[in-house]
Amino acid sequence: MTIQCALKTLLFSVLWFFYQQGLANDIYDLEAFREHYKTNSNPPSNNLAAFLGQNPLENIRIGFVRLNLTSDELSGDGRFETLGDYEVNEQDFRRLGWLYFNYVHMADTHDKKIRSQRMLRLIHHIFTININQINARSPDNKRLISVAAQSLFEHFL
Repeated sequence: MTIQCALKTLLFSVLWFFYQQGLANDIYDLEAFREHYKTNSNPPSNNLAAFLGQNPLENIRIGFVRLNLTSDELSGDGRFETLGDYEVNEQDFRRLGWLYFNYVHMADTHDKKIRSQRMLRLIHHIFTININQINARSPDNKRLISVAAQSLFEHFL
């Protein structure tokens, strides 16, 4: 029984390592996007800019996670921050969509699928951290977080 537990723990650790390494690579790939966008950005049409936001290189804060894209002093993993308080607004979801749209359609078209997968993994990680942070909170805090999140979707109901 002890050998089985040790092997399961080892397997979990190896899989967790590969997951973390993949996430780190995905975040480091944002550096190439930042450089590409700074040198080759075309101003979007007014309708598209009004719908999605102005600049994909803005900070994105969803729940307990912030993706800091504005600072030139940070790179890679330093851009991905976990914070202690919950904050969510509609504008950050638009920024995330704008970042996804620009990152996937960056430069050549043959790598779109790979860039799409990278961005979806990053988004998945953001929501996974949020779910884990919410589950670690007290029931009263969970209710407050639920009310804040529901306020985003009131106009859809």
